[in-house]
Amino acid sequence: MGIPVYFKTIVKEYENYILKKDKLNDCKSLFLDLNCAIHPCCSGETDESIMILKIIQKIEEIIQYTNVEDLLYIAIDGIPPKGKMKQQRMRRYKSVFENKQWNTNAISPGTYFMEKLNYTIREWIKDKNYNFNIIFSDSNERGEGEHKILQYIKNNDVDKSVIYGLDADLIMLSLVSKKNNIYLLRERTEYNIENTENEYIYLIIDNLKKYIQKEINNIDDYIFLCFFLGNDFINHIDSLSLRYGGYDILIDTYKLLQERYGGYFKLIDTDLKHCIHLTFLKEFLNELSSREPYLIEKIHKIRQKQYKITYSKYSNYFIDFKKKNSLLVKDIYDYQTQNDTDESKEMINNLPILYYPQENNYIKNENDDMCQDYLDSLIWTSHYYFKECIHWKWATNYDETPSLNLFKNYIQNLNSLEFKEDLNEYSIKDLLRFIFPNSSHKLHKYNIQSKEYKMSIIPYHKRYLWECPIIFE
Repeated sequence: MGIPVYFKTIVKEYENYILKKDKLNDCKSLFLDLNCAIHPCCSGETDESIMILKIIQKIEEIIQYTNVEDLLYIAIDGIPPKGKMKQQRMRRYKSVFENKQWNTNAISPGTYFMEKLNYTIREWIKDKNYNFNIIFSDSNERGEGEHKILQYIKNNDVDKSVIYGLDADLIMLSLVSKKNNIYLLRERTEYNIENTENEYIYLIIDNLKKYIQKEINNIDDYIFLCFFLGNDFINHIDSLSLRYGGYDILIDTYKLLQERYGGYFKLIDTDLKHCIHLTFLKEFLNELSSREPYLIEKIHKIRQKQYKITYSKYSNYFIDFKKKNSLLVKDIYDYQTQNDTDESKEMINNLPILYYPQENNYIKNENDDMCQDYLDSLIWTSHYYFKECIHWKWATNYDETPSLNLFKNYIQNLNSLEFKEDLNEYSIKDLLRFIFPNSSHKLHKYNIQSKEYKMSIIPYHKRYLWECPIIFE
């Protein structure tokens, strides 16, 4: 999960300050977000026994590399909140069209493969005689792996913690934890760094925190600002994109208000029921929305330039593709299969830019319900990051977001924030019925069927195909 392009951006900007290329001398606690290892260990294999063996070998390799002293905590993704389930459904359905030799949908809670992996890790723990404690949160325990890990870190006295895993969400959660001496560990290839002999690189959260605090002293507010750029639970505002300078606009607007309020401007206060300071949010949106016309104009100029370059390069393939007059996911993948060339694949990846001329004619059905839904997503995600999950079955009802101006006008009339708590969770059967296409139900023991969907994409205001929301109808 996480903010698109975020990790690439911060590493490029702060590489010499936040990355450690040598081994740590001291690791008290090691946390493994194991899904980060499961996927690469299964890639290119068809024998599940070999996959599981490679996963165990990976665990042992990381233990040896870090020389952990006190605690090993292994977490596998369990049943997530519904917002994450929606993301998983998109990936699971798309994987069917990719025709892989081994069905990667097996890497889901409740499947035969995950049950075998859970069992093997438990047996491995019994057989090993390590001189540190081991905690294993398997795929039957609800929650995303990174959230299980960070909840444990927040609620326990741990020090000098190394976390294996490195997506944007894990960075954000580590910053939110308020704990010191946290290091994120990942293979150097994930950073595209070659000038070191070590297999792994550490991202030093303490140093990243210091660097952020040079711009924004309040880390919680920094995390909240990043919500506007989008993540698994919040769609980004069209005029705010990390790719088109949205990050800088958010930071500059916040700093302006900090100066105006003499340093007392605060968007997040965890002592409040719903974390968000409504009065200051109104002020922030007033200032931010005044910049929206400039932001939209800037984005359109960039996209127009991108369109001219991209169209001149792939026009023949695009004209042929458009004869189908379809943005159904099945048709997109069928075209890619039938035209298996680098140029056709690049054209498909660039579809959102190639559809740019139609973008201005696309009418978004913005209304108060969309504004309330977006506000709900800010409230829910604030709880999820700064406290804990307040509603396991909540997810946004929209694939798009209101304009800043409309959202600003909507919340001006609010006197308080409301959100109903519901801690009931989905069952494994509910999860699999929701995220799996019917062809994947052979991967588990449950007698269930999924709804048949027609899937299409919305290419507007996106840069690459993988960013486009998929509509299930």
